[in-house]
Amino acid sequence: MFKLFRWATIAVACSVLFGLAAPASAQTVTVYGTNSTGHAGGVFDASGNYFVSRNGFLQRVTNNGATFTDLLTLANYSTGMVVRGADLYYSDENANAIYRIATNCVAPCTPTLVANTVAGPEQIAFDAAGNLFFSSFQTGDVYRLAAGCAQPCTPIVHANGGGFQFRTFGAAVAANGDRYFSTSTGRIVRTPVGCVEPCTGTLVTTVPGNQGGSLIFSNGVLYMNSNTSIYTVPTTGAPATVYATSPSFVFPYGLATAPNGDLIVADLASANIFRSAVGPVPVPTLAEWAMILMGLILAGAAMLIVQRRAAAL
Repeated sequence: MFKLFRWATIAVACSVLFGLAAPASAQTVTVYGTNSTGHAGGVFDASGNYFVSRNGFLQRVTNNGATFTDLLTLANYSTGMVVRGADLYYSDENANAIYRIATNCVAPCTPTLVANTVAGPEQIAFDAAGNLFFSSFQTGDVYRLAAGCAQPCTPIVHANGGGFQFRTFGAAVAANGDRYFSTSTGRIVRTPVGCVEPCTGTLVTTVPGNQGGSLIFSNGVLYMNSNTSIYTVPTTGAPATVYATSPSFVFPYGLATAPNGDLIVADLASANIFRSAVGPVPVPTLAEWAMILMGLILAGAAMLIVQRRAAAL
């Protein structure tokens, strides 16, 4: 009896494991919105408004990608945006600064200086404690603004660029507090929560391509754009896999999660912002369904034996 239970448990566990691991095909990409020039960055607020930059402007996008409103001028592009509470924090790479505005501000909005930075601040990310991390494309280093620092804050070197082997671009924080950064050569580097600054980054994996490298955690999964594809990046060190690709991509330069879970992709070299639909739940193969059926049969047989022995007592 117990052997049957044991084999039933193993069969069901294997079927679930293989079912969850079944690969899904690359997702469909459609146009989310179209404007006059290329776009970078991108983030949604709690009301479903999408914020993105184009050359010289920060924009609020409403009506499901149909309406673009210029909120303020930029020195160039903002490649890093994050919403925290009622505020939008954004980097301005040519102004060498990070700013914030209220997400509901009325154009022309007045920004507040959060920090003067070193050359080329790119993506930014908050951890649960309120520390703000940002990458520098020009120096290759990663910096931190301490939680609660008096603005304009003074950046602290979080990790030296030597461990990245090239200039940093992407920044994302996992649910457990670990930080992930990307380079323009596709390297994904992790600094663990609690490390002593300046921290030493550990190489996680390398994503093919060398354009950009925007990172985002969406529903616990790490994604990165590279060349003309979006990749799913396992934090275990396994190879990255293509999540979505499109011949319409020219230079994807920013990822955001829409309220329904779709990935929104800002493209720097086209007038389009794209939508990549939420991936389907992987479906077990015929072999995996057979394992599930075998597990159910073994479990049923074991229960029948239990019932018969109980009746005989």
